[in-house]
Amino acid sequence: MNPFYAKLNVFNKGKIYVITGRERAKANDFFEGGIIRSDLVLKDYIKIFHPELLPDYQLTYMKELQ
Repeated sequence: MNPFYAKLNVFNKGKIYVITGRERAKANDFFEGGIIRSDLVLKDYIKIFHPELLPDYQLTYMKELQ
């Protein structure tokens, strides 16, 4: 898509996350349910940045881009 992405270390390692973990058709629950369940959004960020703190937690609103 963009040749500058190849210069990003995170892009080369394949650890890019998007907020489409709870998406149905064109509706994204991150913008609706994520406001109410900010605890789950925070847990998602903790799992991404410090996975050792929540070893058994499965991401709710985020998912790794394949």
